[in-house]
Amino acid sequence: NAIDASVAVAFALAVVLPRAGNIGGGGFIVLHNAQENKNYALDYREMAPAAAHRDMYLNEDGSVNQTTSRLGYLSGGVPGTVAGMWEAHQKFGSLPWKDLIQPAIKLAKQGFKVSPFMADSINRAYSSMKNYPSTVEIFFQEYPVKSQHLLVQKDLAATLTRIANNGRDRFYKGKTAKMFAEAMKKNGGLITEDDLNNYQAVWREPLVGKYKDFKIITMPPPSSGGVHLIQMLNILENFKLKTL
Repeated sequence: NAIDASVAVAFALAVVLPRAGNIGGGGFIVLHNAQENKNYALDYREMAPAAAHRDMYLNEDGSVNQTTSRLGYLSGGVPGTVAGMWEAHQKFGSLPWKDLIQPAIKLAKQGFKVSPFMADSINRAYSSMKNYPSTVEIFFQEYPVKSQHLLVQKDLAATLTRIANNGRDRFYKGKTAKMFAEAMKKNGGLITEDDLNNYQAVWREPLVGKYKDFKIITMPPPSSGGVHLIQMLNILENFKLKTL
């Protein structure tokens, strides 16, 4: 079903398009269950770690640090993607969880040929990523990265295999969580094993609005997109778009 497809694609994107989809991030799902004739909204957005505080991205003089909130170990939130995919699959999935992650594992372990678009995005990230040895080892074995370069991600394949075999707990607990927390502690990050253990995806009531005769069902906060979508449509319905 559509949830099976979403899970499989999400994990595959974590391998082949890390800038747009990855297991270190988070997101939202809005779905309609035809059997129940009911709408659902799933929030698996990243969360601030427990040790986060108001002034963590300020310099000593009180000015905003333009780097630390966007780059490095202090910038990351507790990731929600794995929990979100697991929660959606547990409630609505039909195919075995393990089967859905196998394509992503294969892509990571055996590698895939980098597209011109991805080669360009990796190369543009070089200046900000070159100071992270593990990133350089994976993505910049050669620089500049050329189109059709075979990108192999063995560490990611191992992590995905643990998730495939044992579900979400092998990401938020155990070996992966321990490695995650140790890297954070070593490099000035805030995310701990407790932060990972405590993460939960949340089912929310969908946001409902109207555009002329259409009913709009979308994601509520903490997504800003759903609110903006309805606001924009509410404005547009006052204009004769065909004549414009």
